Amino acid sequence: MGKIGTGILYLFTFGFLYVGALIDLIRIATNKFDCK
Repeated sequence: MGKIGTGILYLFTFGFLYVGALIDLIRIATNKFDCK
């Protein structure tokens, strides 16, 4: 697939997971994380 295929695969898997984890870390750091 080449670099384009690898980039798309990265965006749909690790990219979203990384962004989600980063947002969670920011919420925890700013005390806006809800544990219900």
